[in-house]
Amino acid sequence: MNCPNLEQNKDLNNPIDLLENMISSKSWSFERRGLDEIVIEVHGKWDDMLVFFSWEKNMKALHISCLMDIRSEEKNRPQIYELLAVVNDQLWVGHFNLWHEQNMPVFKHSILIDNTKTLIPERLEEVMNIAIKECEKFYPAFQNIIWNGKSQDETISALLLDTMGEA
Repeated sequence: MNCPNLEQNKDLNNPIDLLENMISSKSWSFERRGLDEIVIEVHGKWDDMLVFFSWEKNMKALHISCLMDIRSEEKNRPQIYELLAVVNDQLWVGHFNLWHEQNMPVFKHSILIDNTKTLIPERLEEVMNIAIKECEKFYPAFQNIIWNGKSQDETISALLLDTMGEA
């Protein structure tokens, strides 16, 4: 999708332009919301996710948010916050948070880009794949609390089990 006046305002140092080219070549569904933002719809293992990329030119930072479509209720917040602490302790890259306006878990990460000439589509795709992988990995844990009404202790115990393979 095109944003009005986007073509004439493209910045050669804007990684969102590189992302748009990468996404277009893969025929993924996306929306370019402005010069510095793009949203991609991803069909995940458990549910569809929205992946947001935002470029902050002054900080030279590219921010990614991957939103899981699991709405919670306010009564679940204490269990979700405890789960967030355990989940975030296991991550090497990024972190999970609760998007308060929508009451949904979201994975967030930012990368600093000092020179976009060294930024390649494969690196952008790798960052996106990490966000999706982490969301898919922890989706069942959030679902266990939000939809199944399990306690945080039950959910955390199941989450910390080392599994062998997939069923």
